[in-house]
Amino acid sequence: MMDETERIISAIPFSHSGGILFPFIAIRYGVSTVIMPKYHPLDFVKLIDKWKVTGFFMVPPMFYALLYLKDIRAYSLDSVKWAVVFGAPSSPDLMMKFAKLCPNAIVTNGWGMTEVIPPISAASPSNIRSVGKPIPNNVELKIVDPDGNEVKVGEVGELIARGKSVFVGYYNEPELNNEVFKNGWFYTGDLARKDEEGNYYIIGKSKDTIKVGGQLVWAAEVEEVILRHPCVKEAAVIGIPDQLRGEVVKCFVVLKDGIVLPNNYLMDYMRDNLAKFKLPREIEYLNELPKTGSGKVNKAALREMEDNKHK
Repeated sequence: MMDETERIISAIPFSHSGGILFPFIAIRYGVSTVIMPKYHPLDFVKLIDKWKVTGFFMVPPMFYALLYLKDIRAYSLDSVKWAVVFGAPSSPDLMMKFAKLCPNAIVTNGWGMTEVIPPISAASPSNIRSVGKPIPNNVELKIVDPDGNEVKVGEVGELIARGKSVFVGYYNEPELNNEVFKNGWFYTGDLARKDEEGNYYIIGKSKDTIKVGGQLVWAAEVEEVILRHPCVKEAAVIGIPDQLRGEVVKCFVVLKDGIVLPNNYLMDYMRDNLAKFKLPREIEYLNELPKTGSGKVNKAALREMEDNKHK
C-alpha cells in the first residue's frame, strides 16, 4: 500500500488509462508525481535520480530502451522500490536484466488495458512470466475458445472480462460494442492461458496470431526469442501473405548501436531456438520501430509499410 513517502513518475500519455492512473494515485494516496511531457530514456533515469522516484509502471519497449543507455550507470536507481511492466507481452529475460539496474526494487508483471481500468492483476516477483491473478472485486477473468466455451487449464484462448473495472463501451460505436460485448463479458482480443494455480499468462493479441500452413504461431513467442540475442535491441513480428502456406513470419529488427549482423547469422540463431514452421521467411533491419502514443510497438504501421511495398 502506498503512502505519502512514495514518489512515482508518469511517462505514459494521459489519454491512456495507464497514464491517467498516475495523477489518480497521487490524489488517492497523497503521493508526489513526476510528470514527463514525453518519454525519453535518458531523461527518465535523470528524473529518477533527481527526485528519488520510488516506483513506476510502463509498457515493455520503455523498459527495454533503458537497458541500452550507455550512461545509465552514471545515475542512481537505488530509490526505486517497485516497477511494473504491463500493456503487452514482455521478455522475462530482459526484465530480469532491468531488475539488476534497480537493486532495491521489486520488478513484476501485470495486465490491463484502457478498456479494463487497472489495477487488474499483478504477478509475484518470483513468476515474472505470469501477469498473476485478478484483483478480487475489481474484475472477473475467463479464457474461452471461439465458441465462447471456457478452455481447459493450460490451453490458449481469448481473455474475456466482466466487473466494475470494465468500461461501458466505445463512444458512438454500436456495431463495435455488439462485437466485443457478449452475454455481459468484454472480449479483450488478448490471447492467454491459465495455470493450475490460477495465474494468467498473456500470449499476445489475437490479431498477432500467424497461421502458417494451418499451424498457429504467436508473434510474442518469436519476438521473445529474438530479443534474447545479444545484438538485438528491438524486434517485432507480423504475418505476411504466402501463396503456399497462407501466411509466413516476417521479423523487423533493430540492432544495438554499432552492430552489424548478417541475416543468416540471426537465422542460424533462431533455427536453434524455434520450431521450423515458426522461423521467419524474411528479416528486415530498421533504424527504429514505429511506436504508438502509449509507447508500444505500432504493428499497424509495420503492416501498412509492408502493404505499400507490394502495391
